[in-house]
Amino acid sequence: MSAPPLELRPWSVCEPRVDLDRLGATEALFSLGNGYLGVRGTLDEGEPCVFHGTFHAGVFETFPLSYPEGGYGHPEEGQAMVGVADATPQADLVLALWWCRDDFTEEELARDLDYYEARTVRDSSLSAAVQAVVCARAGHVDLAHRYLRECALVDLRDLQEDTTDGLHLASVAGAWLALAAGLGGLREDREELELAPVLPAGLSRTAYRLSWRGRLLRVETTRDGTTVTLVRGSGPVPVVLDGVPAEVAEGRPARAPLREPEPLLPEPRQPAGREPRA
Repeated sequence: MSAPPLELRPWSVCEPRVDLDRLGATEALFSLGNGYLGVRGTLDEGEPCVFHGTFHAGVFETFPLSYPEGGYGHPEEGQAMVGVADATPQADLVLALWWCRDDFTEEELARDLDYYEARTVRDSSLSAAVQAVVCARAGHVDLAHRYLRECALVDLRDLQEDTTDGLHLASVAGAWLALAAGLGGLREDREELELAPVLPAGLSRTAYRLSWRGRLLRVETTRDGTTVTLVRGSGPVPVVLDGVPAEVAEGRPARAPLREPEPLLPEPRQPAGREPRA
C-alpha cells in the first residue's frame, strides 16, 4: 500500500482530503497519545472507520509465544494493549441533542443518535427518559415508546433488581418527560409553547396537562389528531402546533391532524443486552 497523500507543514502533518482506501493508515498516523492515554485518529463523525481504539498505557494482556524450534533469547510471551470499551455509561451526550436542539440539524441529530445509541450501555436508570425524547424527535416513535415504558415500569417490574433498596423517583418522573417532551413533542425553551405530537403503533391515545405561564392546558392526541384545550386561566394562549402558529382560548381549542414521523435513518440498535427492558 502506498503512503496516504499528506501535506507536510511546519510543526504539522495535514491530510487535505479523506481517502477511504487508506483510512487504516491515516488512523494510525493521526493517533494521539501523551504517555498515559492513546487514541486512534478516527474521523470526528465516528464513521466510516477501520478500528476505534482508546488505550491506557500499562494496561495489556500477555500470551505465550511458541516456536517450532527453541532458541537463545527468544521471548517467551507477547503483550497486547487492551483497548478501553467503546461505550458511554449513560445518555449524557444524547441529552445535548435535546437541550441544545438549535445547534444540530435534523441530519446531525439523526446521525449522532444512531452513533450513540449503539454505544450507550445505560448503567443509569436516568438514561431511558432522555433517549425516549430524542428518539421521538428523530422519528423513531416505537423505540421512544419502549423507553417510556421502561421509565414508567422500572420499579413496578423491578427492572434493575434493586427496588427493595428504594424507588427510582427520577426515572419515574422521567416518564412524564418521555410522554410530554417525547411523544408529545413539548418544547418550552422559546417565546411560545411548541407541541409536535406523535403516536407509536402500540398506543391509540395520549393525554396530559401542563402549566404554561399561569394557564393550565390539556393536550390530547388520538389517531384523528391533537387537541389543545385551555382548562384554566385567561386566553388566548399562543402555541405552535406541528410548526403552525395557533391560539387556544376558552371554548376555542387548537387542533391539528396527526402527522406521520419520517425518520432519516433506520431505527438505531443498542449494545447487546442493553435494549429497552419493558
